[in-house]
Amino acid sequence: IGTKGFDFIDGLDEAAYDYQVFKGIEADKHPYGACYHDLKDTLSTGAIEYLRCHGITTVICGGLATDYCVKNTVLQLKAAGFDVILNKAACRGIAPETIASAMQEMAGAGVKFVECAKELAE
Repeated sequence: IGTKGFDFIDGLDEAAYDYQVFKGIEADKHPYGACYHDLKDTLSTGAIEYLRCHGITTVICGGLATDYCVKNTVLQLKAAGFDVILNKAACRGIAPETIASAMQEMAGAGVKFVECAKELAE
């Protein structure tokens, strides 16, 4: 918080988002996924509860980094019972080997993949 990387990029209106998860802001907690504040997946960020409360059953994911934060978020959502679609064009990873491993793990968990947002309409 308070750094340039924390700010919304130009063109995105912060007020247009109903719910935001702030992660990595507590010095003693280092979460990879967006659904929990801790590595043991016990201290909820409220994301799962928010989605359930609003009747959401399918979540489209993307982000940084495919092989760590995105993978963990996707697996947390799958474990919570959501259908999850990973938009590959909306992701970037750290290294080819760990990206490939993460993709296999997510596929094994039943995550669906699209190459780009255009496929979502299909």
